[in-house]
Parts: sequence; structure tokens; C-alpha cells
Amino acid sequence: MKKVFLALVFLFLLTAYGYAQKQTQTTVNLKPGGYTYFTKIYTKKSQTLAVNFDASSPVEVYVLDIDNFANWRNGNSFSSYYTSGRISRGIITLKLGNGVYYLVVSNTFSVLTSKTVVMTFFEGYREG
Repeated sequence: MKKVFLALVFLFLLTAYGYAQKQTQTTVNLKPGGYTYFTKIYTKKSQTLAVNFDASSPVEVYVLDIDNFANWRNGNSFSSYYTSGRISRGIITLKLGNGVYYLVVSNTFSVLTSKTVVMTFFEGYREG
């Protein structure tokens, strides 16, 4: 009984002090030279994007607004809210304002290697 009570208290504290309330996990397969993206639309002044990613080998991850996504896609210079560099694992936690944002997972630099990436999105994330 004591263990159950402690577990419930722990879960309450996680929720009350700003940790994710819901997780959504998806796996993407990237062909050599390929990419995929997720679109997030925020309608409040300040919301937090919280994502964890784990790739089979290095990928590049970006968080872009609508204009910079178009620039990136067309090979033009762009600026981003987040740029991972070439890494296999990462955690993204960003406060973003109203707008449309794109979370891009890119394998465009690789001409031979396919990649598998597990993405975990944390909904309802609040920073403490």
C-alpha cells in the first residue's frame, strides 16, 4: 500500500511541476538524401515544443517557421529556432509564440545510408 501511495505521489509531482502529461511516439524511416517534417500550429502567445529523438545514425534536426522552412526546402539560406547538427540523439525544448512551425528531420547529407528515427512528442509540457 505504501509503494502504491508513493507511486501516485510521484506521478502527481511529475504532472504538477511541468513534465509531460502525454507522450506520442512515432518512427520515421529516411531514405538516403531524404527528409520528413512535422507541422505544429500554436495559437497561444507562448507554448513549449518538447521532443526527444533517437536515430540509428546521425541526422540533422531543425525547428523552422513557415518562411524559413520554404527557404530550407528550396536550398536557400535560412535561420532556425533549433539546429541539431549531425547527431543521433537529442532533446528539444523550445518556447514558441503564435504561428506555424516545422520540425524537420533531415538525411539530405547522406547519399548511401538510410536512417530510422524514433520521435517522442510530449504534449501538455510546461516548464516549472
